Amino acid sequence: RAGVRPLIVLLEDDRGVGAEQHADRHPIDDGLAGVAQPLQHHADHIRHAISTHRGEYAAYADRHGQEPIPDFLKTIIVPGVGVFYAGKDRRAALVAADCYRASMQVMANAETIERFEFISEADQAEVEYWPLERRKIEESEKSRRELDGKIALVIGAASGIGRAAALGFAEAGAHVVAADLDEAGAGGIAGEINERTPERALGLPLDVSDSKAVAEALRQTILHFGGIDVLFYSPGVGPEYHSVVDMPDEEIEQKLAVHYRGAVAATREAARVMIEQGTGGRLIYNASKAAFAPGEGFAAYGASKAALAHYVRNVANELGRDGITANYINADAVDTPMFREVLRLRAERAGVSEKEMLDRYAERSVLREALVPPEAVAEAALWLASGRSAQTTGCVITVGGGAEGFPR
Repeated sequence: RAGVRPLIVLLEDDRGVGAEQHADRHPIDDGLAGVAQPLQHHADHIRHAISTHRGEYAAYADRHGQEPIPDFLKTIIVPGVGVFYAGKDRRAALVAADCYRASMQVMANAETIERFEFISEADQAEVEYWPLERRKIEESEKSRRELDGKIALVIGAASGIGRAAALGFAEAGAHVVAADLDEAGAGGIAGEINERTPERALGLPLDVSDSKAVAEALRQTILHFGGIDVLFYSPGVGPEYHSVVDMPDEEIEQKLAVHYRGAVAATREAARVMIEQGTGGRLIYNASKAAFAPGEGFAAYGASKAALAHYVRNVANELGRDGITANYINADAVDTPMFREVLRLRAERAGVSEKEMLDRYAERSVLREALVPPEAVAEAALWLASGRSAQTTGCVITVGGGAEGFPR
């Protein structure tokens, strides 16, 4: 449904004149006159209009002896800008759009025959509060999942931990933007999610070493789904074996660009939106065991992850007042394509088979696990993305079977 009472918001012009003062005169022209105003000015104006509309709707419900419906506002018309639709998910918003357009077509068709007239307010209320319809909606609300209505951007979603997290978030009800340098992989995971739940995911190509590309990914997330609630940053570049005396500058720069600077850019863009939304948010990062425990020959990789871990603690400290939490995961020996390559390198240097190297990993593990499934890390990310972790920030969660990477 498009909602019984759509909201029409006219943007204020340079004189501060808005919808309330001259909606009966040339509203579309006046609306266009205000488009050049600063975006923050328009945002404040729209918030005020929604607040006023909410009060009017509450009075309407009270007149008919009903409780206001939480999702009463599904259509907002802004002349000179466009029409915005809302719903509990993207699919519901698209249904609202279809209903509104169909209603407009009915009105236009009616006007070709005679003058169109709206039904009375009493009839509107009877339709809106029809018991059978309300019962159907209330029943659907009982099956809500913990990330229903949330929008999650997963960076590094084409494989491994990011892929498992994207699937896990979607299974929990979130809308997911799967971004990765591997465009086909990102599109593939989005397609897999959409096959299960239509209109639930978007795949994007993303090179996190390009801060402008990161900003564009956030822009596409907002344009497609309407905002962002969860950022999971999990792209990775596999370590190359170099001792500290022959480590090339190129490797240092590459690791910092992907593991640290990309995270800074993604955090900056996501946090700005979360603060503007005023509804809090969840920032989650994959720091890995390398942030805590040295690995011979992998100093560039470990240092970039350590930089990320310290950065996250600063993020948590600064953004907590805005209801935004920031946490990171200390994952180790996760069965991903990247770790399989690390395993091969280490086995080669040790002069043993990959099977023997896996046995060594199992031996060092407190839980005697050689490889950790990526779904185990995704489960930790899901907890951090949910309301269950609302009081947790600046924290590290270890998912590695227990190893020398215990945070100290």
